Amino acid sequence: MSRLALTALLLILVATRVFMFAIMPLANEDAYITFRYAQNIAAGNGAVYNLGERVMGYTSPLWTFAVAGGCAMGIDPVVWARLLSLGCDIGTLLVVRRIMGVIPGNVFGFFFAGWAYFAALSASGMEMSALLFLAALAAWRRSWWALFLLAVTRPEGLMMSAILAVWCRPRTRIIAAVATVSVMAALALYYGSAVPNSVTAKAAAYGRPGLLAAKQWWAWTFPYNAMPQEHLFTVAISAVLAMGLATGVPFLWATRRSAAAALAAAGLVVWATYAVVGVAYFWWYMAVPIFAAGFVASWGLARLKLPRAAHVALASCIAISFVPSTKSFLLRNGQDSLFRTIGEDIRDRSSPLSRIALEPIGHIGYVTNMRVDDMVGLVAPLDRSSPGWLGRMLRERKPDWILVRVGEVRGRAFAGGVPPFLSTDDIANTLSGYRAVKVYGTSGRSGAAGDADLALFEAKGDQP
Repeated sequence: MSRLALTALLLILVATRVFMFAIMPLANEDAYITFRYAQNIAAGNGAVYNLGERVMGYTSPLWTFAVAGGCAMGIDPVVWARLLSLGCDIGTLLVVRRIMGVIPGNVFGFFFAGWAYFAALSASGMEMSALLFLAALAAWRRSWWALFLLAVTRPEGLMMSAILAVWCRPRTRIIAAVATVSVMAALALYYGSAVPNSVTAKAAAYGRPGLLAAKQWWAWTFPYNAMPQEHLFTVAISAVLAMGLATGVPFLWATRRSAAAALAAAGLVVWATYAVVGVAYFWWYMAVPIFAAGFVASWGLARLKLPRAAHVALASCIAISFVPSTKSFLLRNGQDSLFRTIGEDIRDRSSPLSRIALEPIGHIGYVTNMRVDDMVGLVAPLDRSSPGWLGRMLRERKPDWILVRVGEVRGRAFAGGVPPFLSTDDIANTLSGYRAVKVYGTSGRSGAAGDADLALFEAKGDQP
């Protein structure tokens, strides 16, 4: 019976991932930033986004070099990233089941295999599936290499690795720490800092509003209408989730020396840190909170000895919600498709040696392969702290092309509260050397351009 249940869970996991791969042809916008780094590594250009500019614009050294390995073999980075993610998801299911045991492992396994969010993570091209797998592996094996790989997966992985190290022997901690510090030192020597530029840039652009302003990190655990769209379906199981959490936390505390308690602690601390700091919301960041909540709740539900009908109802809710809950991810993939189309249009209008300033650098930067001046500062240093930052940037760098939000051309800040220009005169002076080429609608509405639409400008007298 146990083997039959495991086989069924693995089949469900593979089916949901393959289904999501099929309906989402493109990876996530931010994944293409990593893909461009990976392709430059594979081509021998170094771990850079723009050739000759050493800026660490990716958050995962491990994932970037893993994707680069696929690029070196001639495999499309989207295909390779999804294969790696699928393998990691299978590994997560197997390892967590070993940690939890059969019954709670089956409860968690169905949630992990059947919930659309985790399938979308596999399709995203991001490193989150690897992060969850390595966290589970490090909690289970308590080996230095698992702690090390987890630490260099993401900043959250470094935090989780430090927490899980508490459950390990001193020798294991020391070896893992030495290996991690060695990689950080190498990154610092190469880039000038071991802290990803994307981390500091996002914090500067989107701010850190704190606990009460960051409802997205905790509101989804109970019926509440102010939550990210892809988690609206957790409302249907929030009462069961809360009940499982209330029971699971005390039990894990009572068995706090176990691998399960270690993994739960690592996930819950990351979740709490997100909420307290008010980290800017990006949908893939929710991977650790959703994983931790489901893990702990599965422990509690397995020990409540609920009637079989209750488990059937919960499983039915998860299964029934799968297809409708994919809509938010399809909407995002539609946005990705739009950015891809914009990138192809700009590529056809320009030359690869051109320089472009823009904010959505993922698909567009990947497709055009132009030198990018990043308006967020993910892959290029940028000071957004004082009014007029965008005008100063454009006048200093003089890009051949500018792709800017219409609202910013109107003087409004698109992300963060700092005005991009000092005045209407500042806007006019900055754009005086450019001609308007096209406005790309991002909302799907017809009529006058909205603030979120993208306006393309070309430098005068420098036509391709």
